[in-house]
Amino acid sequence: MIQAINIGDNGAQVISKFNGIIAAIGSQFIYSVDNYKIAEDPDDTLAFQRCVADLNESVGFGYGGGIMLLAGRQYIISNTIVISKSFVMVGAGSDSGTQIALASGSNCHMFEIGKRNSSDPISVTMIGLRIEMLGSQADGYSNIVTYNYLRHCHFIDIFAVHATAPNFDMKVDPGYDAPRNNYFYGCAFEYGKEASLRIIHDYNLNINSCYFGFGVTGQNSFGLHVSMSADRFIVANSWFLQENRAGDMFLAGVQNGHIVNNKFSPTINAEVGSYNIYLGSCNQINIGGNIFPATQFSYHVRTGTVTNVKIYDNQFGGALTSPFSFLDKTKVQCDNNSFNGKYQENTGNATILSGAIYVDVTHDIIASPDSVIATPQGNENVWISNIGATTFRINRAASVGDLTCNWRASVKTY
Repeated sequence: MIQAINIGDNGAQVISKFNGIIAAIGSQFIYSVDNYKIAEDPDDTLAFQRCVADLNESVGFGYGGGIMLLAGRQYIISNTIVISKSFVMVGAGSDSGTQIALASGSNCHMFEIGKRNSSDPISVTMIGLRIEMLGSQADGYSNIVTYNYLRHCHFIDIFAVHATAPNFDMKVDPGYDAPRNNYFYGCAFEYGKEASLRIIHDYNLNINSCYFGFGVTGQNSFGLHVSMSADRFIVANSWFLQENRAGDMFLAGVQNGHIVNNKFSPTINAEVGSYNIYLGSCNQINIGGNIFPATQFSYHVRTGTVTNVKIYDNQFGGALTSPFSFLDKTKVQCDNNSFNGKYQENTGNATILSGAIYVDVTHDIIASPDSVIATPQGNENVWISNIGATTFRINRAASVGDLTCNWRASVKTY
């Protein structure tokens, strides 16, 4: 059945080829995937394709699109669902709500989103979905692959699991616009190949409260792999729990980036020279408030060519000989990090008692300080000596009266 519907103040029209529209809000149409399934269908592939065909006919606003509604059940598909217009896809939750599963042996991407060889923008929101490959699949296929200019997209409560390529892969055809202004919230990625989330992006990429889980396979594999051509990147409040080989996070070309309040858990099968975080050709990067475990990785943070990198207020576990590998140490500043519970700087006060000319102070930092400053509270001169792995000495010339000094000890950790 073909229906033509005019609705809303602007008289927007949509052609419904399959009569799957269940509601409309203004000029925005809601399509139920279940309404497109018929008894003769071997699985849910055709229902999705019919729904997408209706969605692609919508001309209500800009580049068209609409809302796709999925029930709380398992959907089985056996071919790629290609969507080239703006849409919102809403499921019943990624845990035990809505599962979209690729049948064993289908050997294809599950979703392909965006316009190939085009810089036309589309806006996508996907909410509350478990997207999973079943059984055996050939190499090279993702749960979700996107192309070119996605903007103002939101991926919320998406669990992408079991893929033979990156679980989620954002690509750009040569010569066309890259994605901009995109957001991942509360998503989980497990058992991909090469990467959990691999992204080529222009400016403003935000990843918050996500989980990068087990089993990223393949040599030189990562949890998060991002290549950017502009500024504004943040990954925050996320958990990296990988069995990858090269590292948890690889960033290239990021300008003005923030890696904050994340947890990096131990890994296995790490390659020699691997790392929790790698920065290449990056500028103005803040790494702060993260928790790094005792790990098989060779380094916690490794850099190539960078400028203005600040590593601060992190907790580093393990007893690595050197937790960092920096191509140019002068481009990196490390402040107030802790290592196995001991900080790289500490402050306090100590008193040289009357009749004494020095006091030994326990600094309780990770190693012998390379900087100790003592400031007397009285009108005397003091100096520092006997700097060691656990203590240093504050000296004075006279021995009359108590003299209290404020002190600060710090050590570089690279």
